[in-house]
Amino acid sequence: MENSTERFGYDDAARARDLLVSDLQGHGMEPAQVKDMVILGSGLDTFGYDHMDEGNAGNESGPIKIPFNRFYNDLGIDSLKGSVQGHSRSLVVGSLNGDLSGKLVLAQSGREHPYEGVATKRATFWLRVAQLMGVETLIGSNASGSLTPGSLGIGDLMLVHSEKDYGMDNPLIGENDERFGPRFPHRGDSYPEETRKMIKIVAARMGIDLVEGTYVRMAGPNYESTEQVYDLRAMLDEMWHQGRVQNDVRFKKPFTVGTAGMSSTFENMVAQHASQSKENPAFKNRAYISAVTNYAAMLGPIGLMNGELKHDHVKDAAGEMRGKFGNLVKNVLLELRGGQA
Repeated sequence: MENSTERFGYDDAARARDLLVSDLQGHGMEPAQVKDMVILGSGLDTFGYDHMDEGNAGNESGPIKIPFNRFYNDLGIDSLKGSVQGHSRSLVVGSLNGDLSGKLVLAQSGREHPYEGVATKRATFWLRVAQLMGVETLIGSNASGSLTPGSLGIGDLMLVHSEKDYGMDNPLIGENDERFGPRFPHRGDSYPEETRKMIKIVAARMGIDLVEGTYVRMAGPNYESTEQVYDLRAMLDEMWHQGRVQNDVRFKKPFTVGTAGMSSTFENMVAQHASQSKENPAFKNRAYISAVTNYAAMLGPIGLMNGELKHDHVKDAAGEMRGKFGNLVKNVLLELRGGQA
């Protein structure tokens, strides 16, 4: 098909890829070695500092760090106004600390969110750039609130095995570019079982209690009301019940597990679309990890808790999980490369 001039479409992604390739080569890096991508949610963006020497970015021995806006300026795209704490909005590319294989990680530090007024095509733009780079593995993350305090507490990590999206803003709506993926992608392996199995093995080896569950995306930017949480709990209980009736192994546990957040699902939709592309297949390995930073609507194990939920609390709680989260992601990436975790 002819090139499209649609913003955040194939042309923009290809130009951004070329800019990134040029930066990598200028830093003595081999673009073909970029096979892993990590998306870092609120409070989890210290991964680059903890595991990729981000503090040394720009120096000869360090990674490169490029703000989103530098790409946007080169592409003639308006910068997003404002910011969200815990989202530095930059790309960091480099090696994992101590890894001598030459493999490179593309870390997306922070997001642009649909609740900030951007289209989901823009919110998933870096996935399209990574797709054209030939990235094979995607590990995404988010900070979330527990909808099921009997099975998930603050400080837990949940491996997403299913989702429910109330955003009503599918990033695949509109003209489809077959170079990105098919017009009608299937959703049979939204969160691939083999990748999840491997992550659970790595987590167990590390002594991390990693439970699987459902991620519910709300449009935001407001947190959920108590009434919404009651509705979401009922929805999850019924969904899990139906899963058991259908002998779906994801829902075999006798209790429901779920979190609520404002991101991730639209990213995974694009990643799955890319995995079905004939021309530019990517993200054959995909997984999302949800860091539980609070109880949704402050509804804890014994009911409504005192206080008000604020973004600072979410960001700070996620920051306290940086060690567990970061070590797990690093070891998962090494395991997928065939290294020892």
